[in-house]
Amino acid sequence: MPAEIELKYSLTSAHTMEHMIKDELIQHYIKDPFKQSESRSDYYDTQDWTLSEHDFALRVTMLSNMQVAVLKKGNFRSEDVKGLYRGSQWYSPFSGTATIVEDLMDRGAPVEFRDLMEGKSLEPCFYTQLSRNKNTLYLPDRTRVEISFDIGELVADGKHMPLYELGLELLYGSEELLINYSEQLTEKFTMTPVLLTKQERALRFLRSRS
Repeated sequence: MPAEIELKYSLTSAHTMEHMIKDELIQHYIKDPFKQSESRSDYYDTQDWTLSEHDFALRVTMLSNMQVAVLKKGNFRSEDVKGLYRGSQWYSPFSGTATIVEDLMDRGAPVEFRDLMEGKSLEPCFYTQLSRNKNTLYLPDRTRVEISFDIGELVADGKHMPLYELGLELLYGSEELLINYSEQLTEKFTMTPVLLTKQERALRFLRSRS
């Protein structure tokens, strides 16, 4: 059950991202150029959004010419740090919705996931199209953080929501250093903590436009 600890922020524009990438507060801690990638992720849930209501998210992304399903269990409801996501994730090759529940169970997904899906079927509910620039930050005390800048959109029922986001995922080391570093960034740049998962935002987006 791989743990995931990440801070997520909304940014104002692509220009803000370009400015941040060049800033010394980021450049000082990287060793290599940023790498850019393009991706589309399709999110699946039941018709009544059962997974989302229980803090699960299931997305399918094309990686190295293979569709990969990622099941996540977590939320942004940290009482101490806004924008902090804590969760776990499980991966499986994706060959279709008919087998993905058992495929993920075979790879360690929790029994709760299978119980929630009992008698229900999965269907695509929204997707994201993203351009990502990412790198590794080498912080003190051997702490390693993946920094990512995402530009794209969330599309649900033909409705489009723009996305400009910064992610700081702890790869190894001190959570305290991760938080301290994020605080330095927030003091210097306009960054709004993300408080909802993408599926929570998609559901609110759909309801607001209905």
